[in-house]
Parts: sequence; structure tokens; C-alpha cells
Amino acid sequence: QYVDGASWMGMDLDALLDRLGLPYGVAVHHAHTMKKFLEATFRGPPVAEGGGAATVHLHVGVERLIEVQAPASFEVNLFVSMTWRDPRITEDCQRASGSKVEWTKPCTIFWEPEYTLPTALLGDDEPVVVEDYGTEYWVGSSLTGGPFGWRTFRLRGKFLTVMDYRRYPYDKQAFSVRFQIAADTGMANLVRFRATARNAITARVEHPVWKVLSVHVSQHGERNFLPGQGYAKEDLRELLDEYSEDEESNPAFVVLSEYTEALNFSLSFVDVTLQTERYCGYYVGNYIVLETLLVLLGWITFFMSPESVDSRLSIALTLVLAIMVFQIVLVENLPETGYLTDLSYFTIANTMLLALVSLENIFVCEAFKRVARKDDVYRATKVHSTKAQSEAAAILIQSW
Repeated sequence: QYVDGASWMGMDLDALLDRLGLPYGVAVHHAHTMKKFLEATFRGPPVAEGGGAATVHLHVGVERLIEVQAPASFEVNLFVSMTWRDPRITEDCQRASGSKVEWTKPCTIFWEPEYTLPTALLGDDEPVVVEDYGTEYWVGSSLTGGPFGWRTFRLRGKFLTVMDYRRYPYDKQAFSVRFQIAADTGMANLVRFRATARNAITARVEHPVWKVLSVHVSQHGERNFLPGQGYAKEDLRELLDEYSEDEESNPAFVVLSEYTEALNFSLSFVDVTLQTERYCGYYVGNYIVLETLLVLLGWITFFMSPESVDSRLSIALTLVLAIMVFQIVLVENLPETGYLTDLSYFTIANTMLLALVSLENIFVCEAFKRVARKDDVYRATKVHSTKAQSEAAAILIQSW
């Protein structure tokens, strides 16, 4: 029937039934068997030397920090390269590429690592591959250690983060992107990431607010799961404890005790971290310098006459209101936090200083009035005590 290997392997269930005339049960069994054969032979991860997990070498170059949406997310552009050794790659696959299985092209059936981005935003903000350079398979040489696969692409996406504003505007932030082996591709416990990273941001595309100090892989690890639950076994046991104090009365504990080790699997992941620092010149010029100038202007009242209490209070209270405007603008520009930032402390301290200047004006005015009254009494006493009648009266009193 002119059925060659390529057309036979590519037949779906309907083709096996119609073209080959196989019984339904035989066709289903045949399709299932061939799928398992392909997964184990070509589509599954290669087995490392010694029977260990296959290693995927991940290299991430951070090309641009596009936007920081405080305090929850950031957007970044990445260049991603993944390489892996696979002894099943043959001569026919040299420089061949393909992401979809085509049975007439043997190279397209070889395994390719799949990954997820757990910290990425979804929906309209879901990460997209802006440039895909495809997957290449190389036979390699003794220098490369044998056949290997290589995939490169550019990725743009928004990722979750947690920002600490305590040192604002002198704060430093760490923005992380997590790459994790896909959980639904049969690669659990069979594939491990080994990653490197570098800062590829040029001066032309630097972020106007954030300076990327360094880029590094901050963590290599494995995350444990129970299939279908999404909980680590310790978390699941704690969750079940909330519903039953008696383990024997809860059948789920029987499952945990007997099958936890069999069901448990791990997924390799790496975190690529951007260490960033805020450019503080804008905040120094528009907040710190101007607030300091307003406080210095408050000292003008110290050189004014104590009698001019109205003028002194008018200047001091006007400066207090001006500082409060800075506080309002600062609150509007900062996200809500459960703590005060350094700039908030600075603004509050300046407000208190100008408030103390206002109180000082009141105290000085009152003290000046009291001293003036004493001086008036002294001058009046001196005037009357120098008269002849006053001296005669004093002598008469002394003689008595």
C-alpha cells in the first residue's frame, strides 16, 4: 500500500482505521504503543551518563529593563539560550531546526526542553517571544562533548516582585525572573537547569530611574509537588490537620503515609535576579534641596523684631503649609506601605522644625512683652526716685 516509515509514524487513529483497515482496538493499541515508543526514544529527555537527570544549560542575558510598576511588577526584555546534550541526534540533523513534528524530517522528532515562568503575569501581560531563532541540532565533536541541541529566542514579559521602600529614594531592589521545568511534560525528576546570566544593557537603553548594577543566578533549586494538588506534602498534611485532629479518622492520611514518596516529584528551577539601584538625583533636587531651603527660610524670623509677631507667624505658618504640600505629593507618588520611608522621615522632621519655629515666635513675643513691662516699671521708678520731694520723703521715712 506504499506505506513507508514516515507516513506510518505520522498516521492518526482515523488513518490507521481507514487506510490500513485495522480493527478499532488494534488501531488504538498501535497508536498508543507508537506514542510511548517515540516519547521514550526521541521525544523524552535524554538520559545523562550514569542514569542521572539530563542537564539543560540556561543562559539569560538581560537586554533591557523596560518598566517598573511599583510595587508589584516589572517588565524586562531577555535573551535566552538553552543548550543540552543528546546522543540520539544523528548526522542528518546537523543545522536542522523545527518546533513541530514532521515525520518526513527526522530532526523534528527529537526532544526539546520546555519551561514555565511561575512569576510571570498572565492575561494581556503574558510573556511573549518577540524573536524566535528556532532550535538547532548539532552532531558536534570531541570539543563539544558529542551531539547537542540549541535553542535561542528573545522574551519580553512582566513579572511579579516585592519592593522595599524603607530607604527611598536611596533604595536598592532585586527583580527576579524564575525559569522552571514544565510540570506537564514528563520532565519532572528527569531534567535539571544549570544557569548563567549577564547584564547586556547598553547605555542607549538604560532605564531613566533604575540602574541595573548586576545580573546573576541567585538560586538553583528543586520544588516539591504532589501531582494534581499543587501542595508540598508538608503543606498538604498541615491543611488536612485543620479538618481532622484524629489521623485515623481521615482516610487522606492513609494515602499520604503509603504513597507520599511514590507520588512526590520535584521540578528544577533557577532565579535570574537583577540587582538595581534608583537614580536619586531627581528626588534630591526636587524634594531634599527644596525642603532644606524652606527650613532655612524659616530662620529669617529670628532676625525680625520680636514685636512683629504677626509677620513672624505668617512667614513660619506659610512655610509649614509649603512643607505639607511636599508631604501630600510624596504620599501620592509612593504606593501604600506599612512603614515610613527615609524621605517621609525627612519631610516630617522638616515639618516639625518649622512648627517649632512658629512656637518659638510666640514664646519670644510673650517674653519680650514681659521684659518690656519690667523695663517700664524700672524707668518710672528711676524717674520718680531722683526728684527732691522723693528724697525728702525717703529721709523722713528713715527717721521714723
